[in-house]
Amino acid sequence: MFYGYELRKERKEHICPPFTMQQEEKCDMIQHITKEEKTKMSCVGIMANDNGVVAFSDSRSCYHFADEVIVQNDESTKVFEGKDFVFVQFGINEVCLEESRFPISKILGENLRSFSGNYREFFYNVHRKIQYHFQLFPDDVFSFIVGFIEMYHGKQQYGREYCYMNRQGTTFSSRTYHEGTYLGGYLSFVPDSPAIPRNLPIEKMEEIATGLVETAEKLGDLALRTNPVGGSVQIRTLH
Repeated sequence: MFYGYELRKERKEHICPPFTMQQEEKCDMIQHITKEEKTKMSCVGIMANDNGVVAFSDSRSCYHFADEVIVQNDESTKVFEGKDFVFVQFGINEVCLEESRFPISKILGENLRSFSGNYREFFYNVHRKIQYHFQLFPDDVFSFIVGFIEMYHGKQQYGREYCYMNRQGTTFSSRTYHEGTYLGGYLSFVPDSPAIPRNLPIEKMEEIATGLVETAEKLGDLALRTNPVGGSVQIRTLH
């Protein structure tokens, strides 16, 4: 299943490098899980048209271990707001930084409070600050979807794109300015491409976004032993 609509990956076993005793003491480790399992968490998205951007997500934090979904909490922050951009985070939700491990939301929030600049600069800056994590987990990828406002062809427009961080750096998909939705996470119970009319009011977009997450929660609860999507719906808008 998908982890961001422009990427399709084969399932491969992910074996983390062995830890020294010092590393084990400093960071009680994230479970050994596959790349696929690390990205099949959450239900997040960025919806955009001529009226603005809606960033949305569920609130469940969980991980896979021994073929089981382990729920950590239903209060995880996955939607974030900067100056002239909003973004959502999905997949791996913890980062190891020498002394211990932290929710990635903590690192993102702290960097947003002291940041002024465009969204690409923000992610480059965050990547520099989490280098230690990639020494322990060189195959890990942190995944985001960004919605933004900027000048394009001489006028102010709303756009969106994917962002990925790994040990080699930070990469972005190409910017998209036409109306539509980018999704990420566990999407078995979410429509592939929700249609968003160009002039649909931002309030209606919020309702659709809420409906997408709630549908993933309700259907997943019926079909799955443990649903990786859950908790309250988080919404942020840019308009």
